[in-house]
Amino acid sequence: MPTSAINPLVPISGAPTTQSVRDNFAAAKSEIETLQGQVASITPVYVQNVNPNIPAGHTGLWIQTGLGSGSDITFWVEDGQ
Repeated sequence: MPTSAINPLVPISGAPTTQSVRDNFAAAKSEIETLQGQVASITPVYVQNVNPNIPAGHTGLWIQTGLGSGSDITFWVEDGQ
């Protein structure tokens, strides 16, 4: 698991410096932006009983539930083609 650069001890008690707080916020901003980029690249997964109509050119995994007896499950993979 990656180590965070965010320091939970900042700001220090007593007389914290403005720069120490700014540095900690900069670390948090950087980590949040990295996570946002990683989440944006995750292939969506749809779990439902109807086709989600994945747009052409996009990828996705569709898990169709409730077919036939209601307990069947079918997996569909859209490859964006």
